Amino acid sequence: MKLITIILIFFLINLSKSQSCDKFLEKFKDSNKCIQMSIAGSHILNQAIDTYKGNLKYNNVTNTLEINGTLTNLQSYESICIDGLYQPFSAMDSFIYKDFKIFSNGTLRINNVFFANLVCFPNDDFVYFKLNNFLYSLSMRAYSSCPILYFGEACILSTPPPTTTPTTTPPSNYNIKFENTLNSQWEKNNTLFYQFTTILQNNENYAFSSIEIVNDGKWGVLEAWNLNKLENGNYGFPGYVSKIEPKETFTFGFVSTIRNPSFTIKSVIKA
Repeated sequence: MKLITIILIFFLINLSKSQSCDKFLEKFKDSNKCIQMSIAGSHILNQAIDTYKGNLKYNNVTNTLEINGTLTNLQSYESICIDGLYQPFSAMDSFIYKDFKIFSNGTLRINNVFFANLVCFPNDDFVYFKLNNFLYSLSMRAYSSCPILYFGEACILSTPPPTTTPTTTPPSNYNIKFENTLNSQWEKNNTLFYQFTTILQNNENYAFSSIEIVNDGKWGVLEAWNLNKLENGNYGFPGYVSKIEPKETFTFGFVSTIRNPSFTIKSVIKA
């Protein structure tokens, strides 16, 4: 009930400030870009969670953003019990849509049926819509090519391309910052576990396309996301990361039993 009250107060306070989403949508009117979209909603009565994710393309003929591939819908209603724990958003029970559009007036449609109207706040820093007692937020980002969704796709490993010997920077020269944020902690079998979000910032004066973070006891990773585990057990960027420019950041997360983790960089590859 407290969560519902907070959400409703937030929307009531800002309702008078809301506006159309023309400015927000204008940023994505580029037919050469792939726009990844994520929608997350919470039911105001039973706190169920409803999520959508997919890649869009701008159609300059119809002036619409249209699905590029499929739109995946995962719901917390669809759950499965694994190792004694409920796992919500079961990908095996996902809903797939092949017809999704965002019109220039902010109307969303699925399968040619009216879905909702987007509402934006000043500065376009928050986009939302309401439908069937769900409050949804929507975010989009443009890419030069469509990145992997990591949202229910098949995860069969493909054959890696031939590798070449890269030029790496000596470890003593690295100027890369890691900033950890503790999101949650819990105890199981008398052991404390911690979940972190980490922001990596490139403070070098050059871009790099790859990094190798040593899997050691300094951060004691048990599970990680937005990182790929390498053949030698260390960790690196996922495949969709082309490069990290100077002062640019990259975010990943992990679970550990180490309360104050730190990182050792074995190598980076200059872009």
